[in-house]
Amino acid sequence: MTGSGYNGAERVLERLIGVLERLGYGYHVLEYPENRRRRSIDVLVAGGGRRVLIKVVEDVASVRREDVKELRSVGGVLGASPLLVGDHEKGEKLEDIVAYERMGIYALSPEGFERAASTGIFVVKKRGRFYMRLDAGKFKEEREARGLSLGTAADLLGVTRRAVYEYERSNIDVDLERALRILDVFGEEVFRPIEVFRVEEPRSELRNLDEEGERAIAERIMEAGGIVVHAKRTVVDLAARLGERTSIIVYEHRRERTDGVIRRGEEAARIAEATSSEVIAIVERSETARDLEALGLHVIRGSEAPDEITIRLREYHEGL
Repeated sequence: MTGSGYNGAERVLERLIGVLERLGYGYHVLEYPENRRRRSIDVLVAGGGRRVLIKVVEDVASVRREDVKELRSVGGVLGASPLLVGDHEKGEKLEDIVAYERMGIYALSPEGFERAASTGIFVVKKRGRFYMRLDAGKFKEEREARGLSLGTAADLLGVTRRAVYEYERSNIDVDLERALRILDVFGEEVFRPIEVFRVEEPRSELRNLDEEGERAIAERIMEAGGIVVHAKRTVVDLAARLGERTSIIVYEHRRERTDGVIRRGEEAARIAEATSSEVIAIVERSETARDLEALGLHVIRGSEAPDEITIRLREYHEGL
């Protein structure tokens, strides 16, 4: 029996934290926005040579599409893998040896995360079916090492010569029944782990950007040759990449309380530290500016932002 979505997600988070501590990975649990259901990123992980942005839920089928879009777009700019971690999918427990494909990213159980980080996961479920991923080069090597022709290999596997030819051309997914037959004949070496920690190719994404000041800043960054994405469900307002360097931009919104901006600045600073980024805060109020500067953030006054931010980005990204 599962609990409520919120309490269930808390239990999943506890299991995930246990896994991260066993792995020796650094992590930070984000708590903005306070309402978990309005939050696209729950945990930032840095360890094992990778960075991961995680949305934690009880049922991975309940994740909103806009949350996945933010995970993917922000992760792409910051060089972090987007990932879902949960307990079950539509009431069915997530298997620790399986990666579940949802909306272009992968979902794992906490223990599945541990397996993926240590030994790899070799089975993926997508569109309701299970698959394993062939390694085309290894498959060809093993066939030739056994002295098998394409036709003989096809007979052993119960497939056509054309299918064997395709196996050797690209790293394709084969259904589990066929994969087990290939495993019997050629061994596990011909399969490759599912790339659950892949990083999206960064590209600009400005959907739902209705704040005029933010849009002006984003447009200046793109005019300078940068990539910029907008987010509404996490501490990041804009994430920008110019060359190989990245910046996180926190924008002070009208009617936003000063303590709310400070809190976002604090959490943005933790993300920046883990992703080798700089935080730039765009503010209007002097009180907010002083508090953010005390945190070590680079502060730009709102009226100066469109012009000054491109100068700052160039200086930072050129290492000046």
